[in-house]
Amino acid sequence: MIIVGRTYEDYSLANWCTPYGASATSGPNYDQPPTEQDLAVARALGKRIATIARKLKE
Repeated sequence: MIIVGRTYEDYSLANWCTPYGASATSGPNYDQPPTEQDLAVARALGKRIATIARKLKE
């Protein structure tokens, strides 16, 4: 297993997640969907994971 965290290359996302990955809170009643910032962080991390997976496959 390889743990892939996010990078700080995209500073616009720096305040929206931890260095350990994407996360979101759903509120006390589980009624709050992820914000656009949460989704942007998740997309960026997904792209990074896919890039590393491709490099490992080569």
